[in-house]
Amino acid sequence: EIPPEIFSDIPEQSALSYYFEMGKSSVDLDCFHALSCTNVWDEYTLAVLREKLQFYLLNTRHILAQDSMTELIEGNSIKLHDRITEALRGSANNRIRFDVYSIMYDAFLEIQETTPILDEQVLRNFFVFAREYCKNLLAGAYEDYRGADGFVAYTVYYRAFLKSVEKAGERISGTMIDIYWNVVREFKEIALKCKVKNSDEVSEAYHKLGIVAYDAGDSRKAEMIDKEFVTFTQESGDRYDEIAALNALAVDCSANHSYGDAYTNGKNALDAALNVIHEIAEETGNDSVKELYDFYYNYLRLPESIEEFAENTENHEDIIKRYSGLLNEIRSLEKDPAAGKVKGVWEIMLKTRGNIPWYLIEDPSIKGEKAKFALPYGQDTYFLRKFYYGADNPGTLQSYHNTGVYLMKYAQYCDSGKIHDDSINIVEAFSMSKEFFSRAYEMRRKALKASPNIGRDQYFEEIEMRAEKENISFSDVFDRGTIEQFVEEGYDNCPAGALESLQYKSNVCYLLSQKVEDTEQKEKELDEAIWLSDRISVARSILLGPHHRKTLESMRYSAEYYWAKGEKEAAEKRIRYAFGFLDEKQVSERQYKEYKELLDRITDET
Repeated sequence: EIPPEIFSDIPEQSALSYYFEMGKSSVDLDCFHALSCTNVWDEYTLAVLREKLQFYLLNTRHILAQDSMTELIEGNSIKLHDRITEALRGSANNRIRFDVYSIMYDAFLEIQETTPILDEQVLRNFFVFAREYCKNLLAGAYEDYRGADGFVAYTVYYRAFLKSVEKAGERISGTMIDIYWNVVREFKEIALKCKVKNSDEVSEAYHKLGIVAYDAGDSRKAEMIDKEFVTFTQESGDRYDEIAALNALAVDCSANHSYGDAYTNGKNALDAALNVIHEIAEETGNDSVKELYDFYYNYLRLPESIEEFAENTENHEDIIKRYSGLLNEIRSLEKDPAAGKVKGVWEIMLKTRGNIPWYLIEDPSIKGEKAKFALPYGQDTYFLRKFYYGADNPGTLQSYHNTGVYLMKYAQYCDSGKIHDDSINIVEAFSMSKEFFSRAYEMRRKALKASPNIGRDQYFEEIEMRAEKENISFSDVFDRGTIEQFVEEGYDNCPAGALESLQYKSNVCYLLSQKVEDTEQKEKELDEAIWLSDRISVARSILLGPHHRKTLESMRYSAEYYWAKGEKEAAEKRIRYAFGFLDEKQVSERQYKEYKELLDRITDET
């Protein structure tokens, strides 16, 4: 028995947190004993449970002919009626036990929705509890829950895991990712036992878990998860989810610098998608779908050989514009029950295309042979998105920005000797990419929503509080007057996408300062790089936080630019700050090495 007093010091989410912290894996006396201690519960948790409990208590009268499930005993403690206690202990498939599981599980889901529990031990014990619930359900508590129907019932409750994954976001630990991963694998096995071969729910679970691992900075684990995702979709014969799985795996491989594998998986995703479009065209006889297949196959598919690449180094703006009416028809296909899936497949293709140029440029195994194709391919993707989604769509604007990135990277690699192309003028290419980023910044600032921020007063309060605890703080790099100046210029509510374009513009200004011969222009480009990068550092600190990896990235760039200008003290402050708060788990091994090398170079000389 648990007296009510034991809950008096438990914070919000009281009894549920307590229950799972204690590691109880079966519903027994303590469950309803805790639920009965209403005088010490917080109002929020009571509101979540009250309706379910009252309904259940009424229902119980018909089962056990009792007026209440609980009775008052000495010292104002509460216990279950002995007959209910006996019923709970007596049968794994008892209806009462099943309903008790339901009440606790549903309450947990509702609390996760609004004030999520993120404590790992609580979640771990909840998963044990949840597994017991599902086993009880599938064991035959209700005959209807066997086979495919049982899998449907399991799926409803399984979504608690996905909810926990989504709520954890970047805060998730490697241990918890492994726990979630085991749950997903178990979910897959349940699907097989229930003879559910093609499961969108299992695919969704793999897909979301891969994204969470990637966003948490563990691209290696994300790659392993998405490899299982690909295998599952191929074994189950799910052509649609296979496309998404291949694309996710390509992104993971790119993050792990396996650009050859990234290109192969990305190309396989596009080929699989094109095959699906062709099959739907054959099955439905839809003229628009057939025309889309012919249009893409003839003009836009990835070539198979180097010779074909050489013949396709021009973008197809005029051709794509000519087919803009067709693209509008595809957008309305969702109303067609037979051909509607083409729209979803087409949009995955547009997403997958966005990464292909990066793989072409970065893959060292092809030695630049296909890299020339990156820019026109990226421009084609921009025009496809423009005529399909519209000019102000975030994906369209991202494509426009990316064309500048491809041009800048191509010129950069030609300059370093990684790619051999005697026809390119490096300075002109850098200047052209600078214009891309300037235009991309203006378009994104105008079209995208302003990023939310914590507000000026709260921001300065947090900065000052951190300064008292940290050896080197943000206020050591930027004084309050400088920050306020940048805020007055409007950088505190700049959309994140616009800041991305501005950061690339700063980068290419620095590259230009290293290439132009005119001394005055060198200084002008370097000053602009510094001017931009400092403002981006402050803006990101307000929008994302002073220790966010994007903020630290901007600081690192600023340090490099100040160092090139000979302002050693400013450079050292920035790189010490950036490296001091860098979380090695949040960046790749190569990126961490770049931070460390710059720190050593600057501090050794200073």
